[in-house]
Amino acid sequence: MNDIDQVTLHARTATVPSEPARKLVTLIVLAKLPIPGMVKTRLSPPCTDVEAASIAEAALRDTLLTTSRVVDESPQVFSELVIVLERAGRPTPAWITDAGRVIDQSGAGLAERLAHAFAQFVGPAFLIAMDTPQVTASALRGAAQSLGSDDSVFGPASDGGFWLIGFAENHASVFDGVPMSTAETGEKQLLAMRAVGLSPKILETMTDFDTYRDAVDISQQIPTSNFHVAVSLVARRLNYGKPMRETTTLGHTKHLTH
Repeated sequence: MNDIDQVTLHARTATVPSEPARKLVTLIVLAKLPIPGMVKTRLSPPCTDVEAASIAEAALRDTLLTTSRVVDESPQVFSELVIVLERAGRPTPAWITDAGRVIDQSGAGLAERLAHAFAQFVGPAFLIAMDTPQVTASALRGAAQSLGSDDSVFGPASDGGFWLIGFAENHASVFDGVPMSTAETGEKQLLAMRAVGLSPKILETMTDFDTYRDAVDISQQIPTSNFHVAVSLVARRLNYGKPMRETTTLGHTKHLTH
């Protein structure tokens, strides 16, 4: 074999360096069990506590439907769906446990609960809550893919907070000292992220629901959703002016006109 043949053979058999494997992203949903009087209390008035819990349950159901589906359909992007749940000592219904792995929330306030949630994971992860039932699979997939090139992602909410936050590596400490549930929360959180050297990719602004008006606006965006049905039931009562007897269990709410 001459020198030219040897060079040709080497060129054919040389191993082409491969790109580092993309790390899979954990998708976290921060949620509360929809217990009347303990969830989405700012919906009342005009909602009763039971109606507010029904709307919250519908929002969580829709959120878990979307998040579990995108995780199942994108195994090359996501590692798992983790539901970080405030259970208030109640049993967790099957429609939640069937959607993903459930772990308990921990912390005195929202900032501590967010920090605790992220502290459970080493690799890339992002978190949403249960109050953006209109979130799409493409938005979630886009956030995950951004963590392949950006060190963090941030989804501003229209009320000044945020609907999504995530990191390529663990940065649970960025929540320390950030005031939550104010009109400046998003701005303060971005400052805290940049203070530790992060350069977050800013995602689309989305509306999360805190008030009944928010819920109505969002429900109109998703007319085939559980959320739309739950909000419509309240709207029907308000428009008709008929008092309603209400009974609820986790997963089932009945509205009975007198």
